[in-house]
Amino acid sequence: MQKKPMRGKGQRLLVHILLSALALCAVLCGSFAAFSALLCRVDTPVNLVAPLATAGLCCAVLAAAFFLALLEQSRGLLLGLLVGAVCALALLIWAAGQGGEVTALFFYRALAMLAAGALGGYAGIAAGERRQKKFR
Repeated sequence: MQKKPMRGKGQRLLVHILLSALALCAVLCGSFAAFSALLCRVDTPVNLVAPLATAGLCCAVLAAAFFLALLEQSRGLLLGLLVGAVCALALLIWAAGQGGEVTALFFYRALAMLAAGALGGYAGIAAGERRQKKFR
């Protein structure tokens, strides 16, 4: 008995990853636009800028992981952690390119992105299960 090729499943996953990347970009642009509008209107202390930017990035990671898990309907926690890890790696590469040091604060930000990804993946699976039960 021959196994069928898994081209359809792999292509579907690739399309879902691209759609979740678009969701990540959309939420990131929206949160940074709101963040910049806040900075223009309110005199924000300098030590509050980095946590607000990290919160915007974590919201974008959460939305992308939620969307990917909702579309895939399986492996939500793993896919969410993967989204968070890819974003943390991109942030590390960007920081190294800017000549910045990797400090303990960076690892806290990376951990926050991993947690947001895992939470978004879990929420996407839960929402998908609830939607399936509703239509049965």
